Amino acid sequence: MFEDDIFDEWLDTKSKEIITKLDKKPLSSEEMMVLVLKAQSNHFQHLDEDLRKEMQQLDEDLRKEMQRLREDMGRRFEQVDRRFEQVDRRFEQVDRRFDRMYSFMRWQTGLGFAALAGIYLKLFLG
Repeated sequence: MFEDDIFDEWLDTKSKEIITKLDKKPLSSEEMMVLVLKAQSNHFQHLDEDLRKEMQQLDEDLRKEMQRLREDMGRRFEQVDRRFEQVDRRFEQVDRRFDRMYSFMRWQTGLGFAALAGIYLKLFLG
């Protein structure tokens, strides 16, 4: 965990020596401190391993969730695209109707001017 092999080896060796003496005589304060340090070192190592596993699991879960969100957004954009296509078709239909109406109105206007010109000619020239 500390990236210091010399310290780990020394601590491991020293703690094994102390454990073998444990039944034979009482421990000194220094030996108790070494055992406590070894216990803390082991505890930190296990915490580090657990934390790394949890982080890997969290990373995996996050990647799955991001993939799900991408797929969901893709489906939603496809739906929006289809709706825009429908609206575009409707606008094209309305545009064609206006073109027909405009064309019809041009003919009506032309016929109206022709009729007024004919009436004008008949009344004043005729």
